[in-house]
Amino acid sequence: MKETSKIYDVIVFGSGPAGTSAAGKLSAEGNSVLLIDRYKFPREKVCGDGLTGDSIRMLKKFGIWDEVSAEAFRSDKVQLFPFEKYSFTLNVPVYTLKRTVFDSIMRKWAAECGADIGVAEYIGCISRKNNVSKVKVRVPETEDYKFIKGRIVVLAIGCQRNFSYAFSRSKKLNMETKSIAVRGYCKADWNIKNPLIFFDKRFPGGYVWIFPMSDSVYNVGCGAAVKTQRLKSKLNGFLKENQYTSISEPEWLSKPKGAFIQKGLCKLSSAVNNNILLTGETLGSTYPFTGEGIGKAMETGYLTAEFVNETLKKGSIDDLEDYPEFLKDKIGKAYLPYIAAEAVFKRRFIGLAAFILLCSSKGLCNYAADILSERKNPENSKLIKLLYKIIKPLN
Repeated sequence: MKETSKIYDVIVFGSGPAGTSAAGKLSAEGNSVLLIDRYKFPREKVCGDGLTGDSIRMLKKFGIWDEVSAEAFRSDKVQLFPFEKYSFTLNVPVYTLKRTVFDSIMRKWAAECGADIGVAEYIGCISRKNNVSKVKVRVPETEDYKFIKGRIVVLAIGCQRNFSYAFSRSKKLNMETKSIAVRGYCKADWNIKNPLIFFDKRFPGGYVWIFPMSDSVYNVGCGAAVKTQRLKSKLNGFLKENQYTSISEPEWLSKPKGAFIQKGLCKLSSAVNNNILLTGETLGSTYPFTGEGIGKAMETGYLTAEFVNETLKKGSIDDLEDYPEFLKDKIGKAYLPYIAAEAVFKRRFIGLAAFILLCSSKGLCNYAADILSERKNPENSKLIKLLYKIIKPLN
């Protein structure tokens, strides 16, 4: 990546779903945008690879759903196991596509919208003068340091606890997390045709997932509270014992790797500092309880672009402080059912009772499927509003 004297309207760091969504939307609106990631693509990313209602909606909005769905594996239901031999089914379409493929499609779309693409690492050094930020970056190939300039900086750098990203010289971005996930790809003779999710006491605050990607190839992983020890070992132990996976030992095509997760818009109150905005996983866009991340990463990225574009149109960037309230108003209520579900199911006996109810009630399963697939708007649900009011003081 070459150093340039050009002053971009927006510099977006991070080429995941949030960053590319923001860069593509902003570029399509006529802004000059530089989209940067510290990795060359394609690159591996710890993810369940699942695309559900919100992901599908955003991809259709971007006009690339046909391209994505043509590459993806489709299932029409998800089976959840709260107990070893008891389950309930959610009739909801789920598409699975490796992030190496998905991210490449998204980056290509952003570039076609007009974004410049670069490879460099954000190291947290930003100086600001006359409403222009001068950002220091490291170029991985040469280990050189370069400077780039932009009026607004968007951070979609994920959740990386091993680096203290400076929000500015005066403010540090706290990257503490509460959840962790491990994911690998394997080939096995398991005859699993639709996504399976298992709630097991070895994975507190999370679950094990087995998602078919194609014939005999699976995305296998687990999530849990961040303090959970030896996740990879526990995942292997689970696979050896489980009724669906013990019949055949998996051949790991890509061994399990770990990543931290931020959920429930946990960084919303810190989402802006001067002309620097957070979006996607850096903002905490992942849904609580389900751990769905791709759809809400894209949606927050799109909304960030919408907010930034309107701000740039005004000719002044002084109104950026309204950004957290803007996001809260746009998508805050969408998180309520997931926050409520996480609060319910982390309490052992209440959670067990709720699971038993789901296992025995087709109506409740259909209701949950409608929320997951966005066939039903949670903002209009009296049940969810009531449940959230009850749970909020306890959470």
